[in-house]
Amino acid sequence: MNVMILTVSSGEGHNAMGKALMTELQSRGYNSKLVDYYKEADPLRQWFVQDFYFWTLRNFPRISHRSYVTVQQRDFKKQPSRFSVFSMMLKSKKSIQNVIQQLKDFQPDIIYCTHVYTATLMCELRRQGKTNAKIFFMVSDYVVHPYTELTTDIDYLLTPNHDFDKELMSMGFRQDQLLPFGITVNPKFSNHQSKEFAREALGLQPNLPTFMIMNGGVGFGNSLRLVKELSKVELPFQLVIVNGRNEKMKKKIDDFIQKHKIENVLNYGFATNVDQIMDASDALIGKIGGVAITEAFNKGLTIIVPTIPPFQEYSNMVYLTARDAIIYAGSEAKTAEVVQSLLVTPGRIDELQKNVAALRRPNATKDFADFLVNQYGKELNH
Repeated sequence: MNVMILTVSSGEGHNAMGKALMTELQSRGYNSKLVDYYKEADPLRQWFVQDFYFWTLRNFPRISHRSYVTVQQRDFKKQPSRFSVFSMMLKSKKSIQNVIQQLKDFQPDIIYCTHVYTATLMCELRRQGKTNAKIFFMVSDYVVHPYTELTTDIDYLLTPNHDFDKELMSMGFRQDQLLPFGITVNPKFSNHQSKEFAREALGLQPNLPTFMIMNGGVGFGNSLRLVKELSKVELPFQLVIVNGRNEKMKKKIDDFIQKHKIENVLNYGFATNVDQIMDASDALIGKIGGVAITEAFNKGLTIIVPTIPPFQEYSNMVYLTARDAIIYAGSEAKTAEVVQSLLVTPGRIDELQKNVAALRRPNATKDFADFLVNQYGKELNH
């Protein structure tokens, strides 16, 4: 069984979902390969979906979000995608030719798409007779993305849970196409160490309440403002910060901590032990992309959202606050007030974690791999 994973590097999330499945399948002896749609063939579009995308979010957050909402709320039956930016991005001749060559060379039995661009493309290529592979697509957030309606010709759609079935079926999906396994992330986020053990391993105090700040792999968000406000919290706690690749932010925080002689703070750049930091923590403060949410939930953590999130993260926030699984603060100062409140009433964290437990799907990657092996797997020749 050959499995090709088609991803798009727009942040770290889509790649993380694909790599999680690839690692799981390879551990079972199956062939899998990850293909990055733009990165391997079209540097200009790769720049657009990565660097320009995040630059726009940082510098024009309101305009960016308004544009997304307009697309999200459009009547897709009256506004076809062929006149949209979506269509322009999809029709990357170099990327399409690269994918076609990969199909010829690798001969996949299964194609797992982690982005709507690649799922839409594979539907078209299969209609053209370029592949007979089974096509899977993941709803990678706790919301249905715009243009998902263009992928109804896939074989199966993976979803976070059954809550999205009705909306998807109104787009033309059949019930038997929907697999509510959850979002595929690295299985290490489903393993657990005790808080005390994880804290001691990190050099933290074992019995002190612990919060972590994480703003995504590209370091989106202003963690320094959060640290300044959290330094005003009156009750004792400790803080772990993950800055991702935002080296400037890490240095600013290091300077602030040193200048004000703030104790009980660990300040990382790009961290490879995020799973252990989550084990050590009582709650996460930061971005709420689909993968970040799933990793935190699989660890049993609630999330505090410090400021208005952009794009689909806003919809994630609406969905999860309605289920009392996360807390929306609204500003860095309000975030400090939330932390103060949680320290005063620690039972509130227990309530949130119970609601997280009702939503989490910690075995999503394993369950998906089991499905593929049971449905399509063959005995390997050794």
